[in-house]
Amino acid sequence: MQNKNILCTKALLLLGLEDGNCLRESWYYVLESVSKIHYFLTKGAGVKLDYEVFKSESEDRPRKSN
Repeated sequence: MQNKNILCTKALLLLGLEDGNCLRESWYYVLESVSKIHYFLTKGAGVKLDYEVFKSESEDRPRKSN
């Protein structure tokens, strides 16, 4: 991640904190951006995402037969 990306992320989060009440429908874009940043950082670090952890746990459990 380059310095310009970090500065942009900080500005985005600061916008949400300071002017959150004015964002209205634009909150979607702020949350979507933060979600994508989280995704790329965790995938880049090799960390499993929540859905990957829970998916693997549910596949390991034996299924109940009726």
